[in-house]
Amino acid sequence: YAKGWIYDNPSDFDYAYRPDYSIDIFGSLILSFLIHNWDHVLLLYGRRVIAFLGWWVWKTDLRSVTGMIKLGNDLIPLMLFLVGTYAAIKNRIFRKASIVWLVILSIFIFCLVLFMDSMYRYKLPALPFIFIVCGYGLDRVISFILCIVKNLIGRLLQWNRNKHSL
Repeated sequence: YAKGWIYDNPSDFDYAYRPDYSIDIFGSLILSFLIHNWDHVLLLYGRRVIAFLGWWVWKTDLRSVTGMIKLGNDLIPLMLFLVGTYAAIKNRIFRKASIVWLVILSIFIFCLVLFMDSMYRYKLPALPFIFIVCGYGLDRVISFILCIVKNLIGRLLQWNRNKHSL
């Protein structure tokens, strides 16, 4: 924490600050450090949360059209994950399938608190479960699009019948 590293090795995206090393809370260096530097530690954890998404977060270029297209491409899995989570809650299957999200959450907390390496090898056990949620989100998006298309086709057919019956 004192070095401000987001990952297990230094990177260009680390948070630099001057830590307070005074030991005055129950004679504990760790407790004193965390209490005296709580704002810096929270900011470091916030950066780790963002870093969990992947390296693309730090290398996003919003100044060019290709950079925006790449960002949109990188955000697709996140959006599908959010849609899958929302759909599971709305369709009341979240309780039955909560083990999928609990595995993802436990690996996320493990990576956040203990390890966050730049190769994301500790995130790998969560990937199949993330893909399951993203797949469910994609299924819900496709079902929604098909519902809209069927509704539009039905309206066009009804309009066509009304037009020819006159």
